[in-house]
Amino acid sequence: MAIPHSAQAQVASTILSSTQKYSIPAQTLGKTLNAIARQAGVAISVDSSLVSGKSADAIEGNMTLGQALEQALTGSGLMVVPGNNVITVQTKPAVSMQQILPEISVSAQLETISGRVNPDVAVGSKILVAQRQIAQSVSVVTQEQIQTQNMHRLEDAMRYVPGVTVRDGDSERMMFYARGFPVDAIQYDGVTINNGNSASSPALIMFDRVEVLRGPAGLLNGLGGSGGAVNMVRKRAPDALQFSADASAGSYNNYRGEVDIGTPLNESGSLRGRIAAAHQDRKFAQDNDYRKDDQVYATLEANLTSTTVLRMGLGYQDLTQRVPWNGFPGYSDYTFLDIPTARSMAQDWNRNNYKTTSEFLELEHKFNNQWLGKVSITALQHRNNLLTSSPISPADPVTGDYTAYPFRGIWDEDQNGMDAFLAGPFSLFGRKHQLTVGANLQYSRESQSTSPFQSVVTNIAGSNYAMPVFGSQQSPWITHGKQMGVYSNTRLSITDPLTLVIGARMSWWKNDVQYGAGSDVLRDSINAKITPNISLIYDINANHTVYASYSGIFTPQFTRDVNNHILKPVVGDQQELGIKGEYFDKTLNATLSLFRITEKNRAQTDPSDPSFTYYPQGKARSQGVETQISGELLPGLDMLAGYTLTTTRYLDASLNTNGDFETYTPKHIVKLWANYRLPDELSKWTAGGGVYISSKRYVIDRYAIPQQTMTTGGFATFDARIAYQAAKNIEVALSGTNLFNKHYYRNIGGATSGNFVGNPRELLLTLRYKM
Repeated sequence: MAIPHSAQAQVASTILSSTQKYSIPAQTLGKTLNAIARQAGVAISVDSSLVSGKSADAIEGNMTLGQALEQALTGSGLMVVPGNNVITVQTKPAVSMQQILPEISVSAQLETISGRVNPDVAVGSKILVAQRQIAQSVSVVTQEQIQTQNMHRLEDAMRYVPGVTVRDGDSERMMFYARGFPVDAIQYDGVTINNGNSASSPALIMFDRVEVLRGPAGLLNGLGGSGGAVNMVRKRAPDALQFSADASAGSYNNYRGEVDIGTPLNESGSLRGRIAAAHQDRKFAQDNDYRKDDQVYATLEANLTSTTVLRMGLGYQDLTQRVPWNGFPGYSDYTFLDIPTARSMAQDWNRNNYKTTSEFLELEHKFNNQWLGKVSITALQHRNNLLTSSPISPADPVTGDYTAYPFRGIWDEDQNGMDAFLAGPFSLFGRKHQLTVGANLQYSRESQSTSPFQSVVTNIAGSNYAMPVFGSQQSPWITHGKQMGVYSNTRLSITDPLTLVIGARMSWWKNDVQYGAGSDVLRDSINAKITPNISLIYDINANHTVYASYSGIFTPQFTRDVNNHILKPVVGDQQELGIKGEYFDKTLNATLSLFRITEKNRAQTDPSDPSFTYYPQGKARSQGVETQISGELLPGLDMLAGYTLTTTRYLDASLNTNGDFETYTPKHIVKLWANYRLPDELSKWTAGGGVYISSKRYVIDRYAIPQQTMTTGGFATFDARIAYQAAKNIEVALSGTNLFNKHYYRNIGGATSGNFVGNPRELLLTLRYKM
């Protein structure tokens, strides 16, 4: 006899809401469903033809049975129909789930939201792990946030990541800092590519989301910085046809268009493809400044067998712009320029072109014993041609004169990375654990050449000087870098609530540099250096987890002492304590963490040495507090918000270091972005807003006698967005950034150069179509 809908819903609610800890690796969908059935103690019925050739991502952590099934079936076109004693998996019908099981549809909706706003991440592990099960601070900028905030480049996303400071290396090369240290390890789907000297800012059109781990990440990334790691997750070819397009127009003649289409390429769906492209043509608030940007991304994905998937793809970006390459100078009295917003330091003849090409290849295999193997290769080529001008002296406060450096620059850089790993479960002492072992390799070659040095005296009034005759390029500096490592990470289930994570990496490093043809090749290397990582993770209850972690630090340096010897590597460690919470069926995450990072041997310039050589400084320490909330705070209200308190101090006062070692990092940062879909009859409307608050920052000129300080005060900017669902597939949105037109410096470099003014108020109208 058929069970009435009300009774069936009651049974379903009881079965699907049962909570336990799951530990299932990525594998075929059929095996995943079998593993869920075993671990949950339920019967799952499914026709084998429905799951043939389909796979499921890893399922890890405490969750309800309904959440585990939702994760397993994501993208499969299948759904769950609970019965009296058996859960059946079948093809989704044309009618909605709400029409069949009204009570269950609410739970299914919540589970979909959890994957959308708080997805599992791979930045702290080669396999997908719930953010709650990573013993460091983690943030995710999702695809939805990328779209609602019109993020087009990596720095747009990083600007809203809690605890991260974005610094302008120049007009195109961005640097990211967290906890007072650089985040210079950029992962492309887990393959680490160090952020090289020639690397321009990556375009987000290639990526589905951005995962950020704060604090040392040397276990899987190699000899990276202490600030953390960024994992950029590429867009995948979909199982069903999908298409989106948007067009936008905004202040200062800012125009952009984008298309993104993906589809199966054969009847069975075993071959799939996706292509995305974008073009932007925009002016800036400063006179004569502009940017033209073309981007394209294409990927293919093939199921070679039911357990083996091959993915490949390429990306291309061609960017041309005329903007101040190294920002503005200051005045010689260490104050900022007092000039109109429309004033630019760029000359009419300036033109910088950046081309980046990337390729990747991935082969993934799921073994019968629930183990996963993956080999990934990523290659990037940067080709930069600069025709530009940069200030090299302060401006005179009375006359406005300053000295500029006009030059031609040609920078070529090739970066290649490979990563291979095996991950899967094993049993020991009657409990199930997880092991990951792997190896990775990085290789880079960089060539830099500029025109012979010459200088020009010009004025901040904005008058242009004629392009000089540059002459032949100087012999290039050529650098070859290699890094290799083997790593292991073990998650030991000590008890049901307690997990011990033990990891270590052994690294080899080599760097050769030649400063021009005919000069000696300087060769440096480091062999078999071990970097440890250990953490304890304890699930207090179904909602809260506490953790403690220790991470080793080992980073080679490229600076040299007075004898032309490379400095000793930076060494140190981080201790982090924290508590993480998951609420409302994983739709809301909250984190509170305390951290302390200590480093030794940091490169320190010697103010008394006119040759600008370095010596290894003593100890430096960063410590502070981070809080973060991410996910759906209320029905329809998505949020990513965080507050970070960071103090950075030298611990050796004898080195004349004036206290703080990282003065660019503000002591206080508050970041918030929220987006709310209005309820009931106003549900076609969405409103969003954000705030960025920073305390003061300063730089110290240690070569001035006496030393001088240049300080910019704290600031706050506010953004907002309103959108209307004009039709089922069409949305119209109006966005505004820096709504109160705050004048501030987003980056300070000192009296000579490196001062970048934040953008004034800008409005952007976007029309988006999504199938």
